[in-house]
Amino acid sequence: MLKRQYTSVDGRSIVYYKEGRGKQTLIMLPGLCADCNIWESVITRLRYRYTILAFCLPLYGTYNHHHERYTIATLAQLLRTLIVRFHIRKPVLIGHSLGGLVNLMYTGNHPRLVKKLICVSTPLSDHKEPLPLAWRLAVEMGRKLRKNEDIARWLQSQTEALDALVAIIMGKKRKKAHLNITESVPLKTLACCYEDLFHYPFDHLIRRIHPKPSILFVYGTLDQPFLKFAGTALYPSLDGAEIIPLVEGHFIPTAQPHKMATIIEDFVDIPTHHG
Repeated sequence: MLKRQYTSVDGRSIVYYKEGRGKQTLIMLPGLCADCNIWESVITRLRYRYTILAFCLPLYGTYNHHHERYTIATLAQLLRTLIVRFHIRKPVLIGHSLGGLVNLMYTGNHPRLVKKLICVSTPLSDHKEPLPLAWRLAVEMGRKLRKNEDIARWLQSQTEALDALVAIIMGKKRKKAHLNITESVPLKTLACCYEDLFHYPFDHLIRRIHPKPSILFVYGTLDQPFLKFAGTALYPSLDGAEIIPLVEGHFIPTAQPHKMATIIEDFVDIPTHHG
């Protein structure tokens, strides 16, 4: 088990792992509402070759001490603060899902300060495909209802099909008896993030990344919500980006840590003209 460490940013405690002593530094970010331990098994396999920092992110949609809401943009600013604090020069940025979007935003702001970029299960939709009505309803309810119990009661009153789709978008495993949506993640956090993702100008984000570092996208061919969101639609827009599909769901780092570590190692060690 890796040792959890803590640093304070704007009065907020940030949990992180720091492992290894390699010349190249890898920074790993988790996805929405996930802990940095999503990378633990991958870190264990790579720490003998690289210096690795994995940071937890504050809950999406909550506020920092400057009264700014944590979004993709402000989380990228937080990442910049952490990179400066730890004196990291030209890291390889690795992010799962939302963490990949934060890394993309950071790269758009500081393209010459990034060695390489690896995005795992990171959605880049062109928004051409209409979203399922159930998804939009679930997000609307999550944003407007104040009590989790009210949301859970509403969900349980819906049809089986809607119940299943809501379970998918809220990131929960569906139970046969009933859907307990209140277990661990604040619904408002989930709804706030999904609402932003439904409308985020990903094409604009991609255009900001210039010059482009070497970029790798990894996604699961069994990740149905991701594919329904047309999550890979803009991958080819990043010229020269490498794309690796795996027969897996959304949580590739925990489901296939050995494969993920091998992919990272192979990609990081390829010589690049970007430094």
